[in-house]
Amino acid sequence: MPDPRLIPVYGPAQATTLTRYLLAGPSDWLQPAVRTGFPDGVRLNLESVPIVNGVAQVDLNRSSRLASDEARVSLSEQLVWTLAQLSDVKSVGITSAGEPYLVPGVASPQPRGSWPEVNPNAMPIGVTGYAAQTAGVVALTDQGTAPVPGPAGITDFIDIAVSGDNTMLGGIDVKGNLIRMPMTARAARERISLGGAPSAPAFGPNGSLWVVVAGKGLIAADERGVVASISVQGLPKRSFILSAVPSRDGTRAALIVRTGARTRLLLARVTSSGPTATTDLTISEPVKVEKQLTEVVDVAWADSDHLLVLGGTGGGELQAYSVNLADGSVGAVGGAAGAISIAAAPSQPHLMGTSEGKIYEVLGGAWLSRTSGVAPTYPN
Repeated sequence: MPDPRLIPVYGPAQATTLTRYLLAGPSDWLQPAVRTGFPDGVRLNLESVPIVNGVAQVDLNRSSRLASDEARVSLSEQLVWTLAQLSDVKSVGITSAGEPYLVPGVASPQPRGSWPEVNPNAMPIGVTGYAAQTAGVVALTDQGTAPVPGPAGITDFIDIAVSGDNTMLGGIDVKGNLIRMPMTARAARERISLGGAPSAPAFGPNGSLWVVVAGKGLIAADERGVVASISVQGLPKRSFILSAVPSRDGTRAALIVRTGARTRLLLARVTSSGPTATTDLTISEPVKVEKQLTEVVDVAWADSDHLLVLGGTGGGELQAYSVNLADGSVGAVGGAAGAISIAAAPSQPHLMGTSEGKIYEVLGGAWLSRTSGVAPTYPN
């Protein structure tokens, strides 16, 4: 998964610097939530990674020869996706002390598009946005809108979320019930009992459905409907969570936290010590990722390194902002009057919902009316 770093190196040395950071392992903050693909002792054999005719040439030390086939695949995945950030890298050639390094399932050198299954910004084929209308949930299609198959397409929701594989819908209906169901013609509605009023549904790791419950905090429901509390550690004193949106790789969560009259955006890591989607989930080490916003209303993951945030910097209408997680920079994206919710996804147009029950879509830098409805969302 992505571990954004600021690397102040340009030109030919950048591939070398990126590789050294990768081999050094994840940052101390993120380390408990992830694992490195490099076995102990694996380092660069030659302290440079030259790029020759588009091929980044990575020569590892002899310790790399002891790696299993599984470990060779893991280190290849991380090397290719790290170096593919550089526009002049077309492929990655891996050797071990100057000798060919065999990796199952891929040619050598490895094309930059290898290992698509670990792309942190991959989205389901045919991905589209969704919105809740009074007649039911609709998909936003090239032709306009289309009802979602099954009971989701005829249920009146006030807020919705769609699973990362684009198969499950979770939402809060007009009666305040948390409902979960497949988006198929013969699906059965599952009402999840919470013992309190739910808000801010979002899908998390392994298909778990996260929601904030009044008086109980953040909880997760697995695919069987088993509910468990999510431990949230490290919040400022007298603070509570308004929403928690996991990253699509499941290792981080964007939090909207209220402290007194103020709302703020925090980023925290997500860890689990159990075998299921809801076993001993912990959100910890929340950190501020920007310094400009004085109010935060909604947040979505635009890609693995950027958040789209609905908020304000003091006075005036709320609007959308892009927050870069690597350097904390904030860029205004604009918005529609009366904005109350947003949605974002890699390579997809940003969406915005308003208090008047309209969905807007940004095209060419302008926010254009798309359809009626509330709670725009993308698979997460």
